[in-house]
Amino acid sequence: MSNSINQALCQYVQPEQLGECSYRCSKCHQMVTAFKTVTVHQPSNVLTLCLNRFDIFSNRKIKKSVAYPECLDLRCYTSEPNGTPILYNLYAVLVHAGTTCNSGHYFCYVKGPNGNWYKMNDNSVTSVDIKIVLKQEAYLLFYIRTPDNQTCTVSSTADSEQPITSKQRGISSTADSEQP
Repeated sequence: MSNSINQALCQYVQPEQLGECSYRCSKCHQMVTAFKTVTVHQPSNVLTLCLNRFDIFSNRKIKKSVAYPECLDLRCYTSEPNGTPILYNLYAVLVHAGTTCNSGHYFCYVKGPNGNWYKMNDNSVTSVDIKIVLKQEAYLLFYIRTPDNQTCTVSSTADSEQPITSKQRGISSTADSEQP
Protein backbone atom coordinates (compact mmCIF):
# COMPACT_ATOMS: atom_id res chain seq x y z
CA MET A 1 0.00 0.00 0.00
CA SER A 2 1.29 3.45 -0.88
CA ASN A 3 2.07 6.23 1.57
CA SER A 4 -0.01 8.80 -0.32
CA ILE A 5 -2.75 9.09 -2.93
CA ASN A 6 -0.31 10.76 -5.34
CA GLN A 7 2.14 7.86 -4.93
CA ALA A 8 -0.68 5.32 -5.49
CA LEU A 9 -1.83 7.12 -8.63
CA CYS A 10 1.76 7.21 -9.96
CA GLN A 11 2.04 3.45 -9.40
CA TYR A 12 -1.38 2.94 -11.03
CA VAL A 13 -0.32 4.56 -14.32
CA GLN A 14 3.15 2.96 -14.52
CA PRO A 15 3.56 0.55 -17.45
CA GLU A 16 3.35 -3.05 -16.29
CA GLN A 17 5.32 -5.81 -18.03
CA LEU A 18 2.97 -8.66 -18.92
CA GLY A 19 5.70 -11.18 -19.55
CA GLU A 20 8.72 -12.01 -21.66
CA CYS A 21 8.00 -12.88 -25.27
CA SER A 22 4.26 -12.45 -24.88
CA TYR A 23 3.27 -11.29 -28.38
CA ARG A 24 4.43 -11.86 -31.94
CA CYS A 25 5.25 -8.61 -33.73
CA SER A 26 3.17 -8.30 -36.90
CA LYS A 27 6.08 -6.64 -38.75
CA CYS A 28 9.15 -8.66 -37.78
CA HIS A 29 7.32 -11.82 -36.61
CA GLN A 30 9.52 -12.02 -33.53
CA MET A 31 8.21 -12.68 -30.03
CA VAL A 32 8.33 -9.42 -28.04
CA THR A 33 7.78 -8.30 -24.46
CA ALA A 34 4.33 -6.87 -23.83
CA PHE A 35 3.45 -3.97 -21.54
CA LYS A 36 0.11 -2.72 -20.25
CA THR A 37 -0.49 0.90 -19.29
CA VAL A 38 -3.62 2.17 -17.54
CA THR A 39 -4.47 5.88 -17.49
CA VAL A 40 -7.50 8.08 -17.01
CA HIS A 41 -8.79 8.80 -20.51
CA GLN A 42 -11.74 11.08 -19.75
CA PRO A 43 -11.76 12.59 -16.24
CA SER A 44 -15.19 12.63 -14.61
CA ASN A 45 -16.80 15.46 -12.66
CA VAL A 46 -16.72 13.36 -9.48
CA LEU A 47 -13.67 11.30 -8.57
CA THR A 48 -14.12 8.51 -6.02
CA LEU A 49 -10.99 6.81 -4.70
CA CYS A 50 -11.27 3.63 -2.65
CA LEU A 51 -8.37 2.72 -0.39
CA ASN A 52 -7.78 -0.96 0.27
CA ARG A 53 -8.39 -1.02 4.04
CA PHE A 54 -8.97 -4.76 4.52
CA ASP A 55 -6.59 -7.71 4.14
CA ILE A 56 -8.24 -10.19 1.77
CA PHE A 57 -6.91 -13.24 3.62
CA SER A 58 -7.61 -12.33 7.24
CA ASN A 59 -10.41 -9.71 6.84
CA ARG A 60 -8.44 -7.59 9.32
CA LYS A 61 -8.32 -3.84 8.88
CA ILE A 62 -5.20 -2.24 7.40
CA LYS A 63 -4.46 0.77 9.59
CA LYS A 64 -1.65 2.25 7.48
CA SER A 65 -1.66 6.02 7.22
CA VAL A 66 -2.16 7.21 3.64
CA ALA A 67 -1.81 10.94 2.95
CA TYR A 68 -4.38 12.56 0.69
CA PRO A 69 -4.54 16.18 -0.47
CA GLU A 70 -7.38 18.63 -0.17
CA CYS A 71 -6.64 19.65 -3.75
CA LEU A 72 -5.66 17.06 -6.38
CA ASP A 73 -4.35 17.62 -9.91
CA LEU A 74 -5.23 14.56 -12.01
CA ARG A 75 -3.52 15.78 -15.21
CA CYS A 76 -0.32 13.69 -14.95
CA TYR A 77 -2.36 10.47 -14.51
CA THR A 78 -4.32 10.94 -17.75
CA SER A 79 -3.81 9.75 -21.33
CA GLU A 80 -2.61 13.28 -22.11
CA PRO A 81 -0.33 14.17 -19.17
CA ASN A 82 0.72 17.53 -20.64
CA GLY A 83 -1.66 20.46 -20.60
CA THR A 84 -3.67 22.54 -18.19
CA PRO A 85 -4.25 21.10 -14.71
CA ILE A 86 -7.32 18.98 -14.07
CA LEU A 87 -8.12 20.05 -10.52
CA TYR A 88 -10.32 18.37 -7.94
CA ASN A 89 -11.38 19.54 -4.47
CA LEU A 90 -11.87 17.04 -1.67
CA TYR A 91 -15.47 17.21 -0.49
CA ALA A 92 -16.07 14.02 1.53
CA VAL A 93 -14.12 11.34 3.39
CA LEU A 94 -15.69 8.06 4.51
CA VAL A 95 -14.03 6.40 7.51
CA HIS A 96 -14.45 2.88 8.92
CA ALA A 97 -14.06 2.51 12.68
CA GLY A 98 -13.47 -1.11 13.60
CA THR A 99 -10.97 -3.95 13.24
CA THR A 100 -12.46 -6.21 10.54
CA CYS A 101 -14.53 -5.95 7.39
CA ASN A 102 -17.30 -7.86 9.17
CA SER A 103 -17.79 -5.38 11.99
CA GLY A 104 -17.41 -1.72 12.77
CA HIS A 105 -19.04 1.59 12.10
CA TYR A 106 -18.89 4.07 9.22
CA PHE A 107 -18.95 7.84 9.55
CA CYS A 108 -17.92 10.64 7.24
CA TYR A 109 -16.51 14.11 6.96
CA VAL A 110 -18.27 16.39 4.48
CA LYS A 111 -17.46 19.84 3.19
CA GLY A 112 -20.52 22.07 3.41
CA PRO A 113 -21.56 24.64 0.80
CA ASN A 114 -20.18 27.29 3.17
CA GLY A 115 -16.68 25.75 2.81
CA ASN A 116 -16.62 24.43 6.39
CA TRP A 117 -16.00 20.77 7.22
CA TYR A 118 -18.37 18.65 9.30
CA LYS A 119 -18.12 15.24 10.91
CA MET A 120 -21.35 13.28 10.29
CA ASN A 121 -21.74 10.41 12.75
CA ASP A 122 -25.24 8.95 12.92
CA ASN A 123 -27.37 11.68 14.49
CA SER A 124 -24.54 14.03 15.46
CA VAL A 125 -22.93 16.69 13.30
CA THR A 126 -19.74 18.36 14.49
CA SER A 127 -17.77 21.19 12.90
CA VAL A 128 -14.13 20.18 12.34
CA ASP A 129 -10.92 21.65 11.01
CA ILE A 130 -9.54 20.44 7.67
CA LYS A 131 -6.41 19.29 9.58
CA ILE A 132 -8.55 16.70 11.37
CA VAL A 133 -10.13 15.59 8.08
CA LEU A 134 -6.75 15.11 6.40
CA LYS A 135 -5.45 12.92 9.28
CA GLN A 136 -8.17 10.26 8.98
CA GLU A 137 -7.59 6.64 7.94
CA ALA A 138 -9.84 7.15 4.93
CA TYR A 139 -11.71 4.30 3.26
CA LEU A 140 -13.32 6.33 0.47
CA LEU A 141 -12.31 9.76 -0.80
CA PHE A 142 -14.69 11.91 -2.83
CA TYR A 143 -13.35 14.72 -5.00
CA ILE A 144 -15.31 17.12 -7.19
CA ARG A 145 -13.79 18.65 -10.30
CA THR A 146 -13.30 22.40 -10.29
CA PRO A 147 -14.56 24.33 -13.30
CA ASP A 148 -11.91 25.03 -15.95
CA ASN A 149 -9.69 28.03 -15.22
CA GLN A 150 -10.49 27.87 -11.49
CA THR A 151 -8.09 26.96 -8.74
CA CYS A 152 -8.73 24.58 -5.89
CA THR A 153 -10.07 26.08 -2.72
CA VAL A 154 -8.42 25.39 0.60
CA SER A 155 -10.47 25.39 3.79
CA SER A 156 -9.80 27.52 6.83
CA THR A 157 -11.83 26.52 9.88
CA ALA A 158 -11.32 26.27 13.62
CA ASP A 159 -8.69 23.85 14.97
CA SER A 160 -11.03 21.86 17.18
CA GLU A 161 -14.29 20.01 16.79
CA GLN A 162 -17.32 22.22 17.40
CA PRO A 163 -20.80 20.75 17.87
CA ILE A 164 -23.41 22.05 15.44
CA THR A 165 -26.93 22.45 16.73
CA SER A 166 -29.89 21.34 14.68
CA LYS A 167 -30.90 25.02 14.33
CA GLN A 168 -27.54 25.74 12.67
CA ARG A 169 -28.19 22.82 10.31
CA GLY A 170 -31.58 24.28 9.44
CA ILE A 171 -33.52 21.56 11.26
CA SER A 172 -36.11 22.41 13.83
CA SER A 173 -37.30 20.18 16.63
CA THR A 174 -39.09 20.62 19.93
CA ALA A 175 -35.82 20.07 21.76
CA ASP A 176 -34.35 23.13 20.04
CA SER A 177 -37.38 25.34 20.52
CA GLU A 178 -37.29 28.08 23.09
CA GLN A 179 -39.62 27.40 25.98
CA PRO A 180 -41.91 30.27 27.09
